[in-house]
Amino acid sequence: MDDPELSSRLNSIIALAVTHKKASTITLSNIYLDEDQAYKELLQMYGEALIFQTCNRVEIYVLDSKKKGPDSILQVFHGNVDMVKSLGDFYSGLNAVNHLFRVASGLESAAIGESEVLGQLENAFQAAVNRRALHGELKFVVERAINVGKRIRSINPRLSRGAINLGSVAVDFLARKGVGRDSPIGLVGAGAMASLIATKLHERGFNDVIIFNRTVEKARKLAERFNYKYEALSSLRNYLPLLSALITAIRVNKPILLENDLALLPPGSVVVDLGIPRNVEGPVASIDELKRFMTMLNEERIKAIKEAEKTIEVEVINFESLYKRKIVEMELSSFISRLDKLRLEEIERGRSRGLIDGDAGIDIVTKSILFKSMYPLVNYIKDIATNRSLTDAVRLIREIEKYQEIASSHLQQYE
Repeated sequence: MDDPELSSRLNSIIALAVTHKKASTITLSNIYLDEDQAYKELLQMYGEALIFQTCNRVEIYVLDSKKKGPDSILQVFHGNVDMVKSLGDFYSGLNAVNHLFRVASGLESAAIGESEVLGQLENAFQAAVNRRALHGELKFVVERAINVGKRIRSINPRLSRGAINLGSVAVDFLARKGVGRDSPIGLVGAGAMASLIATKLHERGFNDVIIFNRTVEKARKLAERFNYKYEALSSLRNYLPLLSALITAIRVNKPILLENDLALLPPGSVVVDLGIPRNVEGPVASIDELKRFMTMLNEERIKAIKEAEKTIEVEVINFESLYKRKIVEMELSSFISRLDKLRLEEIERGRSRGLIDGDAGIDIVTKSILFKSMYPLVNYIKDIATNRSLTDAVRLIREIEKYQEIASSHLQQYE
């Protein structure tokens, strides 16, 4: 159905995004905005604004209620206008809504599905609200995006797995095998791979980790980064009976543990050998097994991304209906505020003429009458917006306002 009012309102939502997809980190840092100054300039041109900046993006969202057009956004970049124009992407209407939903869900991140971006968006949203840059329709759009981002992560936690490599897969493998976060874990090595594994263990909440290395000083430096324990590699066998899991990641000429040594581990312990050549002799999880596990995780993650994209498609479709109801609520709120002002004026007029004796309950009673009488009309207009068209709903509000002004004018003639 043709709905000019809805089209006009949606097309006033505009976004400009410069992201990691086209710009380097250095370029993004060069165009990074002074938000105090940028908000001041944007709000002189647009009704509402949101600035969202991270290491991977510089994005601006505006509500173009003053009909300034998208190019005016570029003015806040001053000497970098040409660069931003060449690297930036403009979105409007539902395309802008869709883009923000994808950003909030992590689908536009360098590491697809990462969860940090949602918290960053929430912080940017609060900063804009504090500056009174978000208060109406655009505020509603950003709130919906945050809601969508949270919902997608709650129904599909696999999406936030992050970049997949052997280090992170080894930690996922432990969790999949039932190794708990409080379980004692041994990590052999202090090089690049071991450092990555230690980082992932810490990120996933494993807190009882002992790092073993031939050079104890290297083990100490790595362990202290995460408040882990450390020991010399020569003491590894003494600790085996205490470990629920062991990951090895060093280069050796011969195995550091033999098959007989594995018998020292408690029953059910998990051993992952990432060494080249093999660090452990016997039936343990090797790089080949982890590669198969990695393939399975990648397949799960691809599925999670597709499911998230389908969810966003549905959310964008549903957004139209929610947006129309929000606009009607805002329009009616303004209308009712005018009626309430008239109510208060009439009460004061009655008091000045001695018609009201100052009864303390008069304000509550008249306000109750006002809102109870308006309630059916409010819901009727919301239904028109949702089931017919926003244009018809707004037109009806304007007609009521017009007749209310006429009636008010006529009443004043008889005073």
